Amino acid sequence: MNGLSTVDTNDVVWKGTATVHESFDEVYNQYFSAVYRFMRYRVDNAEIAEELTSCLFEKVLRGLSTYRPGKIPFSVWLFRIARNVINDYYRQKKRRVLLCMDSLPEMVSNDAEPAERVMEEETLMELNKAIQRLGQREQEVLALKFAGRFTNREIARTMRLSENHVGVIIYRSIHRLQTELKGGELHG
Repeated sequence: MNGLSTVDTNDVVWKGTATVHESFDEVYNQYFSAVYRFMRYRVDNAEIAEELTSCLFEKVLRGLSTYRPGKIPFSVWLFRIARNVINDYYRQKKRRVLLCMDSLPEMVSNDAEPAERVMEEETLMELNKAIQRLGQREQEVLALKFAGRFTNREIARTMRLSENHVGVIIYRSIHRLQTELKGGELHG
């Protein structure tokens, strides 16, 4: 690898800025799908998710000289920027619909019977509504956990929380979602 080294966690660490542009393709290839999944999980439109992902990588390329490898892992730095891109997008749009799972029916297997597929889509719509009733922090933690496939430790570092606090947020959020989907009422 040119200017990069991969560590056990599959995290990329910059060794310097001399080969940043040469190594950017490598970073892009390694992180694109995780970043896109995260963006897609947070916005209601595939094209917007692509645009935000593109915006993120432009910011990453421009800001690589500010990254300090000894301070935080590259993926944590990258997803902090991703969170800022999402927040900027919603601030611009002046709306707070943070999660939309309209795209999830596209991911449902085509092998399912039509009745099963309708039931799955209805369940996903109910889940989407329940997730939207969670607080912003809970939505962000769940997005990083399930769309970004972050560990609790990575989420903690990204959001500047303790690892235990992240675990509690995930546990409580999932419990609240289960309660909501079983007919209970979600309290804010």
